[in-house]
Amino acid sequence: SGIAGILRRDGRPIPEKWVNWLEHAIAQRGSDGAGKFQDTIEISTGTLEIVLLHQQMGVSDNAQPVVFEPEDGHMTSVVIDGPVACVPTSLPIAFPEDATFAAAWWDANSLQLHLIRGGSGQKPLYSLSLGEAGDGIVFCSVPTPLHAIARELELGNELPVSSVQQ
Repeated sequence: SGIAGILRRDGRPIPEKWVNWLEHAIAQRGSDGAGKFQDTIEISTGTLEIVLLHQQMGVSDNAQPVVFEPEDGHMTSVVIDGPVACVPTSLPIAFPEDATFAAAWWDANSLQLHLIRGGSGQKPLYSLSLGEAGDGIVFCSVPTPLHAIARELELGNELPVSSVQQ
């Protein structure tokens, strides 16, 4: 399985080809279903856009992304590359201490995206800060689309893709 996503806070739309590159990359990591969460929120500096993607490997009753909409109206969405035991069923979100997983957790209340890894590193997660090219981040279980986005944005000769650590 695999996860990917983009958060942009600079008011510019997320290019559809970026989403396609991410979807294609994680499709190589599973063929048993895909899920997508997408939202647009008006903020003081314009528009914030978020996309979370999940590619399933193996049959599971836990469709992803998991979206929580509590009574206070502040939505939370999660995608996880890991065992079913890691998929949250309620808020607050907690992950098993001994599990190997990579996760992205979007909190619409704080407008924060959290990238989390646990375990021995068997679930890769790479990130690319959009930096001066636009406030935000791109992440993926596979580094290839991040390199393509960095090249398109002309972020320099040294591709600024990093691995998310535990």
